[in-house]
Amino acid sequence: MNRNPRTVILTFLLIAVVGCASLTSLVDKVKSMTAVEAAVWMTSVYNAEYDSYVTDAAKTDLTDAEREVLRVKKKLLIAAYPLIDAYVESVDRAADIGDVLLRSRAVPAVLALLGM
Repeated sequence: MNRNPRTVILTFLLIAVVGCASLTSLVDKVKSMTAVEAAVWMTSVYNAEYDSYVTDAAKTDLTDAEREVLRVKKKLLIAAYPLIDAYVESVDRAADIGDVLLRSRAVPAVLALLGM
């Protein structure tokens, strides 16, 4: 299967907005956030999804389909973490995100996810 970074990021965002009444209003909200607010929001969404994963993974009565969803969710969480971490670091240090990404674990993590 051919996966690219945009697909991974978009999939993570779709997971993050499950239950959201309107994707358009969410996009507008994110666009209007400051860098610090966006970093806090991304971290909050990630933590909520991670907590959901841990809770669901602990269940003993999962179907094969549910297990597969959890496998995919785990891969997405693993791939998203270094990207979010790099963004938060760039905001904390007021550094350029490109420089932070090049020195972080984000690029190798995404390449590993893509099988490169």
